[in-house]
Amino acid sequence: MYGFANAPKEMVEDYAKRILSDERQARQLEEQVEDNKTIAAVRELITLDEKKITEAKFKALK
Repeated sequence: MYGFANAPKEMVEDYAKRILSDERQARQLEEQVEDNKTIAAVRELITLDEKKITEAKFKALK
Protein backbone atom coordinates (compact mmCIF):
# COMPACT_ATOMS: atom_id res chain seq x y z
CA MET A 1 0.00 0.00 0.00
CA TYR A 2 1.49 3.26 -1.07
CA GLY A 3 2.15 5.55 1.88
CA PHE A 4 1.13 3.01 4.52
CA ALA A 5 4.52 1.49 5.30
CA ASN A 6 4.78 3.15 8.72
CA ALA A 7 1.08 3.70 9.43
CA PRO A 8 -0.36 2.49 12.72
CA LYS A 9 -2.22 -0.82 12.52
CA GLU A 10 -5.52 0.81 13.57
CA MET A 11 -5.26 3.35 10.75
CA VAL A 12 -4.67 0.64 8.14
CA GLU A 13 -7.56 -1.46 9.50
CA ASP A 14 -9.90 1.56 9.43
CA TYR A 15 -8.88 2.34 5.86
CA ALA A 16 -9.49 -1.28 4.80
CA LYS A 17 -12.95 -1.29 6.43
CA ARG A 18 -13.93 1.92 4.64
CA ILE A 19 -12.74 0.61 1.27
CA LEU A 20 -14.50 -2.73 1.68
CA SER A 21 -17.74 -1.07 2.83
CA ASP A 22 -17.99 0.60 -0.59
CA GLU A 23 -19.50 -2.11 -2.80
CA ARG A 24 -18.00 -0.76 -6.01
CA GLN A 25 -14.48 -0.59 -4.58
CA ALA A 26 -14.81 -4.00 -2.95
CA ARG A 27 -15.89 -5.50 -6.29
CA GLN A 28 -13.00 -3.75 -8.03
CA LEU A 29 -10.51 -5.19 -5.53
CA GLU A 30 -12.02 -8.65 -5.90
CA GLU A 31 -11.71 -8.46 -9.69
CA GLN A 32 -8.12 -7.23 -9.42
CA VAL A 33 -7.16 -10.15 -7.15
CA GLU A 34 -8.92 -12.59 -9.49
CA ASP A 35 -7.09 -11.12 -12.51
CA ASN A 36 -3.72 -11.35 -10.73
CA LYS A 37 -4.33 -14.99 -9.78
CA THR A 38 -5.44 -15.86 -13.32
CA ILE A 39 -2.38 -14.22 -14.86
CA ALA A 40 -0.08 -16.00 -12.38
CA ALA A 41 -1.67 -19.37 -13.21
CA VAL A 42 -1.38 -18.79 -16.96
CA ARG A 43 2.26 -17.72 -16.64
CA GLU A 44 3.03 -21.06 -14.98
CA LEU A 45 1.46 -22.95 -17.88
CA ILE A 46 2.92 -21.16 -20.88
CA THR A 47 6.34 -20.45 -22.31
CA LEU A 48 6.92 -17.30 -24.30
CA ASP A 49 8.97 -17.52 -27.45
CA GLU A 50 10.07 -13.98 -28.14
CA LYS A 51 10.82 -13.15 -31.75
CA LYS A 52 11.82 -9.90 -33.37
CA ILE A 53 9.60 -8.92 -36.27
CA THR A 54 9.35 -5.91 -38.51
CA GLU A 55 6.74 -3.25 -38.02
CA ALA A 56 5.06 -4.34 -41.24
CA LYS A 57 4.71 -7.93 -40.01
CA PHE A 58 3.36 -6.67 -36.69
CA LYS A 59 0.72 -4.58 -38.46
CA ALA A 60 -0.22 -7.62 -40.57
CA LEU A 61 -1.08 -9.58 -37.41
CA LYS A 62 -4.38 -7.70 -37.06
